[in-house]
Amino acid sequence: MPYLHIKGACLHYLDEGEGFPLLFGHSYLLKGEQWRQQINYLKRFYRCIVPDLWNHGRSGSSPYHRLNTVQIAKDYWYLMNQLGLDQFGVIGFGEGALWGSQLAVSYPESVSLLVFISAHLEEESNERLHKAMRMLDLTEQYQHIPNALIEHLSLLFCSQPKTSHQRAIAELFKKWLHEISPNQLPGLIHLGRQFISRTSLLESLENIAVPTLLMCGSENLAYPAQHTINIQKNLFCEETLIVQNACHLLNLECPELTNQIVFSFLRSNLVQYRRSYLKAV
Repeated sequence: MPYLHIKGACLHYLDEGEGFPLLFGHSYLLKGEQWRQQINYLKRFYRCIVPDLWNHGRSGSSPYHRLNTVQIAKDYWYLMNQLGLDQFGVIGFGEGALWGSQLAVSYPESVSLLVFISAHLEEESNERLHKAMRMLDLTEQYQHIPNALIEHLSLLFCSQPKTSHQRAIAELFKKWLHEISPNQLPGLIHLGRQFISRTSLLESLENIAVPTLLMCGSENLAYPAQHTINIQKNLFCEETLIVQNACHLLNLECPELTNQIVFSFLRSNLVQYRRSYLKAV
């Protein structure tokens, strides 16, 4: 089980497959295993590096007094550097797109392409900021995520499940939230406050000049599809896909579609590897 030690803290990551390296970023509150179905598919052609965010999954507590997207981008660039990988693609989900875009701005020579799923890079409205801060305050007060809040988050992330598959995703999501340990909560709450009070990153996107794929579900209640469209307007996008009737957790709800769209995008834009990938297919 690989770990990277940074300032005395342990950052856990998965490292599976061979080929051009892809750095995955999971959603806030979740963990790298969120990408399991994409890892299993893409590792046949690419090397998948999937870290757990600080205070998430198997990673330890953040070693920093103040953790933000700039520092996360630095840590993940350092991770790839320690693995001997000087060029890679970034696949970010939700908050993974926050540090992913920062990584592309700060280290343009390293990031070859971007895939953002269910992303939101704008400043939060006062209403959403107030609601989110209240949720974090309640979690801090109770020293666990209250069941009522878990049900509310499930509605945001999974909408209203209508099929057995959608209900299974909602149950998995709630299971992951219940697995968050008390030791993780202080750092997780701090990071949540940093994410929710961020300034807009849209203007910085003009400094990114790599091929980008954007995906979002039309029924995304957490980060509605309009946010993806706003990113598209400020970024060089190879492709933007709004998946009808899909919710926030698009890669879990539509894994086969996600795999096919992402693989097609990678194969088209990693020109120097195209021949070997086509042969593998």
